[in-house]
Amino acid sequence: MTASISIRNLSYSPPIKRTGSGSVTSRILYIPEWDVQPGERVFLYGPSGSGKTSLLNLVCGIANADSGQIIVNGTDLCTLSARAKDRFRMQTTGVIFQQFNLLPYLSVNDNIKLGYAFSGAGSTTAVPVDTLVKQLMDRLKLPRTCLHQKAACLSFGQQQRVAIARALIKSPPLIVADEPTSALDAETRDDFISTLLECSASSNSTVLFVSHEHSLGAHFDRLVDLRSINKVSHSVHGGNSHVC
Repeated sequence: MTASISIRNLSYSPPIKRTGSGSVTSRILYIPEWDVQPGERVFLYGPSGSGKTSLLNLVCGIANADSGQIIVNGTDLCTLSARAKDRFRMQTTGVIFQQFNLLPYLSVNDNIKLGYAFSGAGSTTAVPVDTLVKQLMDRLKLPRTCLHQKAACLSFGQQQRVAIARALIKSPPLIVADEPTSALDAETRDDFISTLLECSASSNSTVLFVSHEHSLGAHFDRLVDLRSINKVSHSVHGGNSHVC
């Protein structure tokens, strides 16, 4: 069985920072080997600054690795151009960003539909997109009265749920979530995670969920401390040298 995510000899340094004394850069990730299986729900945790968001950005093709392989659903992202990475992400990955990345001047309806339109899902499903939008809003406890409101007019928690609906609407093979429950109270947070996992299970989507709240791991199949797979302090040279 082909892994949903397969990482080999991944090395990553963030963009160079300029200081008064020159340029400073340092490697923050070196992952020799890590796999996530199809349909698995993985909870990735670690302290702030440990590289969790950087790893998600690499898996999504948003950031470029220094070297190594990042194979997502059988495709090595390191072989793709920047444009091809964007297209691949839109077709195969539902991303729930920490900062939502909604378009504030568009309605809730249009923001959710963006995830569907860019994915090309319309050619593979018989369910009308308007029906899918309303079904997701109901499951995420978003009142339909906000359907035509601009995203900028919503509460913080509502914006978060709209971002979730946008990621889920295309039933992607992979769902990546970066601290998506940070603004929710405990009861709403647990309801949201249950809904996310229920929706992902219905489409057999793999879930990679990142948070610093270790207690949330009880909802997931597997808990992974990033520090257990990140060997940056023991980093070695060699392996695949092409830049991702």
